[in-house]
Amino acid sequence: MGKKRIVVLATAIAVVFLCIIPFAFAEDKEMTRLTLRGIKGVYVVIESIEPEIENLGLTQAQIRADVEAKLREANITVAPDFQRGLPAVYLYVQVLRPEKINRLFYSISLSLLQNVILERDPNVKTNTDTWLVRVLGMSSGTEAIRSDVRSLLDQFIEDFRKANQK
Repeated sequence: MGKKRIVVLATAIAVVFLCIIPFAFAEDKEMTRLTLRGIKGVYVVIESIEPEIENLGLTQAQIRADVEAKLREANITVAPDFQRGLPAVYLYVQVLRPEKINRLFYSISLSLLQNVILERDPNVKTNTDTWLVRVLGMSSGTEAIRSDVRSLLDQFIEDFRKANQK
């Protein structure tokens, strides 16, 4: 691929992301907030991160530590191990690093997974996200990604507190 085509492709990708960056995606706040009521604790699940991105300084262990510390600071109990029936805070960070472009394009999804029973058929039990926020972004380094993770956690904590006011 010629240098000119790479520049055109990079510019097109940048324009698409720049148009999308201001938007964070979230579910209906009032309805999803109600699903947080009465939760006593959570388990944290962090999806694996590509080795290339971990080499840039964004590791699964680092993100887990950030998430668990922020939840504990908010007085949300974090279970050290998976427990059947316990809701899970689920974080998925996907990062793309196109060749010859000094930028990271990323998508972050933070959700709360809970066991649910279908109203139309109580025999059907499954696990699904009952609260969800997402953000897309572009940056030159991994600190912006960590910052966006913290911002999404702030939204979760705010909704959690509103749902569990005494």
